[in-house]
Amino acid sequence: MRRPLRHIYRLLTSKWERKVHRLNRERRKLIAEADFIIVSFPKSGKTWLRALLTRLYQRRHGLPEGVLVDHDNLHRLDDAIPKILFTHACDPLGAVGDLRDDKADYAGRKVVFLMRHPCDVVVSHYYQLKHRKAGKRENATRGMELFEFVTEKGRGIEYIIAYINGWWRYVGATPNTHVVRYEELKRSPEATLKRLLDFFGDSFTETEISEAVQFCKFENLQQRERDRYYSDKALRPADPDDKNSFKVRRGKSGGYKEDLQPDQVAVLEGVMAARLDPSIGY
Repeated sequence: MRRPLRHIYRLLTSKWERKVHRLNRERRKLIAEADFIIVSFPKSGKTWLRALLTRLYQRRHGLPEGVLVDHDNLHRLDDAIPKILFTHACDPLGAVGDLRDDKADYAGRKVVFLMRHPCDVVVSHYYQLKHRKAGKRENATRGMELFEFVTEKGRGIEYIIAYINGWWRYVGATPNTHVVRYEELKRSPEATLKRLLDFFGDSFTETEISEAVQFCKFENLQQRERDRYYSDKALRPADPDDKNSFKVRRGKSGGYKEDLQPDQVAVLEGVMAARLDPSIGY
């Protein structure tokens, strides 16, 4: 008696492998359905950008407060709102060897690459893992101190740089793509947001954009996180008494220089100078 192929597949693959296959299948489906895909490494400003876009659509279309755009959730409430998928497109705890150059899943899709200075990203990533993810995946920082974590070979800043280089190459060679820099969003939020909305093909007034920027100012978002304004549980502090456990932690450009000693900063910036594509401009 021949066994069904499904049964043979289960015999030859582990439970973890089957889960990965299922998640990849679901991810490809979400990518195919999305009107726009915003890709970023963790701690590059995704939450802030989600809040800004949510506020614009929420106010214009009279939607309930306290939600954050998540793929098609706002589209289901009003089909004039695009389906916007936010994804890291990587394992946040991975290594350089885990990254894939093949981005065939994104072919023909409208992709936005949200990027931030890699030194700021890796330091913020450490604090998120240490203070917000404590105990998960056997302590994501593996007991490392900050400098050890950010300079770990094949991981830390090397991993983030490889990730940024890969997506920078992709958007540079692919039509229907757009880049948002965290630093530009901080320096000129209205203008940067307008350029993104132009890429979306959505027209908002200066008044609407300014209101969203004011509503989503750093101190306002941090207070809303404290107040549990958003229904998304990811936007809540792990410990309200620990400033490092907030999702909206500090939001500062160049803050890594305050968290590391000058000689450590020099090491980190040396790795960046040697490995980061110079055309990126950091």
